[in-house]
Amino acid sequence: MEVLLPAKEFNYWLQALVNCDNGFIRETLKTSNLYEKQILMNGGVSFDDMNEKDSQAIHNILIKYKHSMFHNFWTLLVLSGSEQCIELFIKEGVDISNLDVDKNNIIHALIIISYCHEQMELKMRQKYRFIRKLLFSDQMNELLLQENNRNLRPLELAAHLGICGLVLDILETPTIHLCKETRVGISAVYW
Repeated sequence: MEVLLPAKEFNYWLQALVNCDNGFIRETLKTSNLYEKQILMNGGVSFDDMNEKDSQAIHNILIKYKHSMFHNFWTLLVLSGSEQCIELFIKEGVDISNLDVDKNNIIHALIIISYCHEQMELKMRQKYRFIRKLLFSDQMNELLLQENNRNLRPLELAAHLGICGLVLDILETPTIHLCKETRVGISAVYW
């Protein structure tokens, strides 16, 4: 379950994530204890405790980077952060299967951003391929088999939304079990 933190207190952290401030992120995680590190990587923000002006200022940061619907730190980093920061979070033990309030994992989020902002599809595909290279096959399987609150796995969501590029990338993931069939005369060959 996601820990929601007051956004006002984590303003600098949010800005570092969406602005790809690798130095600030690395130094903050380095100087944090294990509990703080887990909150900074696996938590999320809540705007409930903020006045409208402060809430709007932080919300504008997220909108600027087209990620206003995602408020957990891991998802924000994957969508807007550098590959170095993504790798750092994974090394530091982020919960890669962290879900947002709609039960979307990071792969669902890449698909949703590709759908909402067509011009970002290529960038999201590159992020998918980078994450695929970093994670172990069982971790990747876990992400690809997770269903969101609409009971859609990432492949199903991408197909449903017509994000063909990500459909192909997911199908090319070596850990996906596919059964291909070639018909030769009256017999079929499986491989």
